[in-house]
Amino acid sequence: LYLSDNGGWSSGGFMAGVRVGGVLDMGTQQQWFFRNIDLGPKGVKCPIGWNYVFVGVQGLDRQRCQGSTPGKVVEVPGVPRIAEKPYLVQEKDGETWNIYVPAVARSSSGRPIRGAAPTASSAIARKLDLASDVFVAKPGMSSFQIAQGMQGKAGLLLTPGIYDLEAPIDVGTDAFVVLGLGFPTLVAHGGRSALTV
Repeated sequence: LYLSDNGGWSSGGFMAGVRVGGVLDMGTQQQWFFRNIDLGPKGVKCPIGWNYVFVGVQGLDRQRCQGSTPGKVVEVPGVPRIAEKPYLVQEKDGETWNIYVPAVARSSSGRPIRGAAPTASSAIARKLDLASDVFVAKPGMSSFQIAQGMQGKAGLLLTPGIYDLEAPIDVGTDAFVVLGLGFPTLVAHGGRSALTV
């Protein structure tokens, strides 16, 4: 697996839950974050680069990757827990929308992730119905309007756009889900936070 295009410059990325059958060649990647990867017997080739972080990775030859650049490789042997981000799903009926909240996987390294379910749908801890469990915020709404809409809900969905906030959005409920679609931009004023938890 070659992560650069014909020797052109590349800047970095993220990879998780992958088993590599051949050599993983970093090419010109400057930085990269790996989580729960099985590199297999051929390992990884890191000809250049500045910063590679390997968390819960099997098959890493640290010295081969680090080469003559001290501190280039950070290795953490396992992942105590992983909480993947929630995501929006349109159900098979074509009308119902839910936010799927993945289950937390614990004590993992390599692939597959121990504690993860064999299918994507069985790895879901809960589903939030968009119509009843989630407040859908839109650009132009005030912090007060968003706070009012969040009352009694289990989640907040921020649609794309700029939110000019006069006060922080306060999340005070355990297991409350905040999900942004596209690029919702929260703009805070007066040195305040945009979101408090």
